[in-house]
Amino acid sequence: VKTNLGVISYRISQGRNPKKCPIFCFHNTETRSSDEYVEILPLLADTGRRVVAVDLPGYGWSENPKRSCTIDDIASAVIQVADAMLIEQFVCLGSLAGTAISISL
Repeated sequence: VKTNLGVISYRISQGRNPKKCPIFCFHNTETRSSDEYVEILPLLADTGRRVVAVDLPGYGWSENPKRSCTIDDIASAVIQVADAMLIEQFVCLGSLAGTAISISL
């Protein structure tokens, strides 16, 4: 998805109940990407929810941002991803820096 910080990639696991609020997962920014959630994506999707694990800017398959960015900048880019997916509300799940992004949202 094209955002103000560049293209952001994600992994998705579809739940069976589209009426349930989706879950967005945010990884630690030390050395990981959305791969941090590969094993639990299907487990979370078994709750019926759509689950989206985001590659934060500069990690995984997402582009490196062309400028320094704050946690709030990253949160804004995540909103752009959700908007592109036509998702108005979602539950946040974060690990370390991903928790700070969750709080910012």
